This record gives sequence, structure tokens and C-alpha cells, in this order.
Amino acid sequence: MTKLQTTKQKEPDFGSDDYYKILGVEPDATPKEIRKAFRKLANSQHPDKDKGDADSFRLAREAYDVLANPKLRKKYDKYGRIDTED
Repeated sequence: MTKLQTTKQKEPDFGSDDYYKILGVEPDATPKEIRKAFRKLANSQHPDKDKGDADSFRLAREAYDVLANPKLRKKYDKYGRIDTED
């Protein structure tokens, strides 16, 4: 069994500044787990959905953009929130 099958995904915390909490994953999550968590949130929070929320979707997208990129994730893990606009 993989870790994904044995652990329950946490609830997303959109009030947090922690990208891992926003996506509801552990800091040691694999890229596959991060992608799965983002897709689930994107599906439920997309502004075009009935109960979608643009701010929550934006936060989930920002968290995914950083955590899905190995270089940005390493910087985030070391320094915390980073500016992704270059």
C-alpha cells in the first residue's frame, strides 16, 4: 500500500499562510499527492462552479504553483512564503 492509500488527506485550510495546509497535504507529500490534492480543490473551488470561491481557488493555485515546482518548493521549505512573480 502506498502512503496515499493509508493516510487520509487533511481538510484544506484557506485561512492559513502555509501552502501545505491550504492544499491539505503533509510537508513530505509526493508530487503526485500534491497534484491530486490540487485537482480536488480546483474542482470544488473553481469560480465557475456553483459553490466555487475565486479567492480559495486563487490560493490553491498559488500553493500548487510553488509546491509543484521542485526549485520553488525547496525555497519555500527553507524560507517560507516567497514571491513567485519575477
